[in-house]
Amino acid sequence: MYLVRLRKRKAAERRASGRVPRKPRPPVKDLGVPDSVLLARYEAGETYRAIGQGFGVGRGLIKDRVDRARAERAAVLDQGPFPGGP
Repeated sequence: MYLVRLRKRKAAERRASGRVPRKPRPPVKDLGVPDSVLLARYEAGETYRAIGQGFGVGRGLIKDRVDRARAERAAVLDQGPFPGGP
């Protein structure tokens, strides 16, 4: 019974604090090349799987990096030739 009460008390404290505990994530793996290079290779016709095999990582990691590079490029293009200007 002691452990049940202890768990309930700790759960109530967590709810009261408003903080959600999160599992720590592994650090971002450094592939040695910028994400824009991965995007260029993908746009040249290479598959996510082939790029990932070249770096020894999965296709999911490559897809995330390519998507991030694509979003960054779109953000830069949306700013126009004179950022901050009319």
